[in-house]
Amino acid sequence: MSETDAPDKAKRFDFSHLAFHAPKPSIPVSADHEEIEDEKPKKRRKTAAGSESHSPSKLAQTMSTLKDIRLSDFLRYELDIIIVGFNPGRNSASHGHHYAGPGNHFWKCLHLSGLVPEPLTFHDDARITEFGIGLTNIVSRPSSSSSELSKAELREGAAEVRRKMVEYEPKIVVFNGVGIYEAFSGTKTFRLGRQEQVLKGRTGSDILLYVMPSSSPRGSKWPRLEDKLKFYQGVVHLREFIQGKVEKLEMDKVVFD
Repeated sequence: MSETDAPDKAKRFDFSHLAFHAPKPSIPVSADHEEIEDEKPKKRRKTAAGSESHSPSKLAQTMSTLKDIRLSDFLRYELDIIIVGFNPGRNSASHGHHYAGPGNHFWKCLHLSGLVPEPLTFHDDARITEFGIGLTNIVSRPSSSSSELSKAELREGAAEVRRKMVEYEPKIVVFNGVGIYEAFSGTKTFRLGRQEQVLKGRTGSDILLYVMPSSSPRGSKWPRLEDKLKFYQGVVHLREFIQGKVEKLEMDKVVFD
């Protein structure tokens, strides 16, 4: 669903006039072994029928059959937001859709925060650009855990994400996971929410960068949906400010300790 032809006239956005006043100096944020989806290999366990379920060997076999699966990017020009994920987990690769893990909070948070006006599920991922939002991942190869991704894969993926963002030039890039922004920026010292740094698009427009916890329920610091909702609401506030729907950008809504 990607569009390859740039619009004849691209709007330019320059946010250099906006002073960035973070309440406190930046502090290190740890990725805390974020898991993609909910696919951390589990120990062997017995089901009610006495059979083994989700053993490491079975998971490895399943992932082997999915290793060549690739999810489509949903990108086009003139998007408000592009959300960058880690890479497909077992459920996403199996279903062929983004954020398909049964416990993943992504789609619910999109609607509850107001980023999209109606409830969506992973089956609706191809519709996401209707709402001015795009989807991509930093690595395309499926794996059961983000910890399985090599440093080389992350470096190459970060360069490719940067190329896509410069080309498609959204107003905001949202990194759905601390570890994704660490790979993209090369630093572990930053605050959650809006970043002071901006990326320049192909026409010279400023692209704002925003970091939020992974939507996976595996993150130990923000395991519940309600823990993550404020970060999505922050994206809503930032988008509304850019669109001129609110006059003042309230920093406590878009920058978090």
